[in-house]
Order: sequence, then structure tokens, then C-alpha cells
Amino acid sequence: MPSVRTFLSALFPKKSDGCPVALMGQGPLSRVVMEEIRLGRLSGLEIVCIISDDALPGSTLPVYHSKDLSAAIQKHGIRRIYITSPVAGQSKRQLQRDLARQGVACKILPNMKELLESSLSAPPLEDLLKRPQVILKDEAVERLVRERTVLITGAGGSIGAEIVRQIARMEAAALVLVDAAETALVEIDRELRESPRTAERIVSVVGDIRDPAFLGRLFQDFDIQIVFHCAAYKHVPMMELNPGQAVQNNVIGSVQLANAARDAGVDRFVMISTDKAVNPVNVMGATKRIAELYIQNLARTCDTRFITVRFGNVLGSQGSVIPLFNRQIDAGGPVTVTHPDIIRYFMTIPEAASLVLQAGAMGKEGEIFILDMGEPLRIKDLAEDLIRLRGLEPHRDIEIRYIGLRPGEKLFEELFMHDEAEQPTHHPRIRVASSRFLNLNTLTAQIEELENAARSYQRQAIDEIMAHILPEYRPARSLPPSQARLESWYNLEAV
Repeated sequence: MPSVRTFLSALFPKKSDGCPVALMGQGPLSRVVMEEIRLGRLSGLEIVCIISDDALPGSTLPVYHSKDLSAAIQKHGIRRIYITSPVAGQSKRQLQRDLARQGVACKILPNMKELLESSLSAPPLEDLLKRPQVILKDEAVERLVRERTVLITGAGGSIGAEIVRQIARMEAAALVLVDAAETALVEIDRELRESPRTAERIVSVVGDIRDPAFLGRLFQDFDIQIVFHCAAYKHVPMMELNPGQAVQNNVIGSVQLANAARDAGVDRFVMISTDKAVNPVNVMGATKRIAELYIQNLARTCDTRFITVRFGNVLGSQGSVIPLFNRQIDAGGPVTVTHPDIIRYFMTIPEAASLVLQAGAMGKEGEIFILDMGEPLRIKDLAEDLIRLRGLEPHRDIEIRYIGLRPGEKLFEELFMHDEAEQPTHHPRIRVASSRFLNLNTLTAQIEELENAARSYQRQAIDEIMAHILPEYRPARSLPPSQARLESWYNLEAV
């Protein structure tokens, strides 16, 4: 079982950036951190003093009372504070705001109870990959965003938010964060505003990418130069039940956004796609494949560089299987797996975000970039590994129950279409798929027809039009009886 020390060490950087740091707090966690400092185990921090209202005999660092905080900041040039617990009766958030006004960033650490609980329930996700994690770092990415205004759609989602975090560490002129989900946008906005270095460069906008008027105003007012398009409906079974919304968001939203970027003369446009777009058998995959085709062929008509990134499942992302399995293990089981032979490609959130950024720097015209994710993982094995990482034994302590494939699911995913030539890039872990060229006017007319069917809730027409655009589309639909009412909803004719 991982120790508290293991998880404590993960909270701090491994390499010092030279920034003067203070530790603030009292109680058990503060004393544990102080002991780690004394033993030289937190060498990644330039800790210059401690702020505490506790008596701390034997401290090897200067100790200041909370009432002397401002004097300590000024004397030691402190620019970052790690808070284990608030002092002087202030809440952590109030303290955070006060420090920000003094130009000091801070990180709030979990309390001892939270730390102990995390040691029981949060195994590192990269341990599940069965391969080294791939973090793509290149000066070309920093050059791409330096002194430019960058738009990220779906900025509150798992991947969108991580892209925002990674770009925020670079020298972009401004980051425009767009999401239709207000709460998710608020969370990433608050996170970035806690750092004085990024607070002034963030603009957060609640909006719908399906609204051309909204997009026109957005590009006009903020002079956007680079777009990372992360907004999408991604859950396969839910989109099987709501095909009209999948079409409107994943296809029409992407088309409207791409057109607005082209009209505004944006330099680069990077769209996130999925392995489910390859030989799709579900609505979600088909909508993403149509968006891929539009982006690829639009790239041939203008100066904007349109690029697509295609990858598999993302470990730990919102609504993914890992949080579900963890909740089921917490409840004592059973852990539910759809089929004993189902396999998927996996990557971590940082891998996904770094691939998107790298593709933005590498892309030229209409390419689809794919990360080498190693061999696909059997979901059954993933569930067993998660159980064992908790110190439990699968099938003995925790039952694994097979519940059958859900609507739109298939046993395995693919990364390339049969007619896509697979080509290497200068990075050994990134490959590129060649474009499939279509008549853009014909494709646009078909998409308009698809939009009309989606807005009219005509399910059969939606499937037929998508199959006409995508000859490889083979719907594998088997809706459960409990969803019969929704099925009839989508059979309504336009009034």
C-alpha cells in the first residue's frame, strides 16, 4: 500500500525553479512536511521560511507568526506559498485572494485526512498503461503560441482544461476559454486566476459553437490566431439515444467554428477526434468522422492550417471508465465490465493534451495525427489492476460482473481507415494519416441535409444521410426496451 510520504512527495516539484517558497500551516501535516524538509527530501522547493502560529522548536528554517506574513514576504522575496492549513482564522480561499494581491501564488494542500484517504483510493493512472507515459515537449509548441491569442473550446472538459493549463505555462498573449457548460468553465477559470502570472491573460466566455453570430463576434473581438477545438459530445451510449444533438454539436458546431476561423484568417485550427471515427458503428463516431472530413477538405480551400488529432480513451477523463470503476470498488463491488474480450487504446490526460499541442506545431494541411499508444488494453485486465492497486483481490474481494455491450459499442477500436496511408513523422511516437479528398460543395450540401434531419428529430433520415456520406458507417444499434420512448421521440416527423 502506498505510504503517506509517497503521496506527499507527489504534491511538490521534483526540480527547483529558484522561486522563493514559504510553507504555511499548523497541525500534523505541517509537522510531516517540516520533517521531510529537515531530512532533505523536498529538494525541489526553495523553502525560505515557515508561517505558523504553532511553536515549532527545532525548526531549521525561520518561523514567522501569521501577523508577520507581509513582512516575511517582503524580507525573503516570497513568490509562492504552500498552505497546509489556514492561520489567523482566515479561510483558505480568503488567504489565497489576499496573497494574490501581494503578487504571491499559492497551492492549497489536502489535509491529513484527505491525504490518508487518497493513499487508499487513488493509484497513479499511468501505472495502468503497461507502457512508459509519453509527454511530448518541443520548443516548436512554445513558438507556436508565443505572443498569440489562443482559443480553446470545451475549455472546461478534461482535455480542454489540461490544454489550457499547458498553454498557460507558455508565453501566449491571451487565452480565450469557451464552454457551454458554465460550472466547468468557472472551475478552470478560478484555477488559472489563482496565479498572478496567468490571471490577466484569461478570458472566459460561456457560449455555443453552433451559433454563427456568437462565433463571429468572438473572432472579431479577440483577434484569435490559433484554435484548439475540444468541445464535443463524446459518450457513445448517450449519443445513440440523442443522435440529433450529436449531429448538431459534433458536426454542425465543428463546421460553424471552422468556417468562422477561416473567415477570420486564423493561422491554425486543431480539432480533437477519436478512434471511434474509424469505421464507425455508432452515432458519436460517425459525427466525428464527418467533422474530420469537413476539416480535411476545408484545409485545401484557404490559408488556415486545419489539423485533426485522433486518439483513444483517456484515463481519468470526465465520465470515463476509471472513475466509474473506482466508485464501484469504493462501494464494495461489483465492478461492471461490458464484455470479457473488449479492448481499448488508452492514454493519460497529459499525453492527450501534449499530442494536441504537438500536432498544432507540426501540422500543415488537413493531416490527421495519431499517437502511438502501444497495445490496446483489455478492460477486464484494467478492472483487475485497479482492484489490486487497492490491495484487494479481484473475483474474491471484489466481484467483476459482465453486463453486455452497450448501444453503439464494439469489441475493439482502430486508429486508421483502410484507405488512409500511414506515414511517420519526425517524432517516433506520432504518425499521420493521409487526407481523403472530397468535393467540398457536395459534402457541405450533405451536411446541410443532415442538419435538417437532426433538427427535425428524424432518426432514420439521420442514419441514412450519415451512411451516404460515410459508406463505411455500419450502425450497431440495439437500444434497451427502457429507451423505447426516446426512440419514438426521434421518429417524430417535422411539424
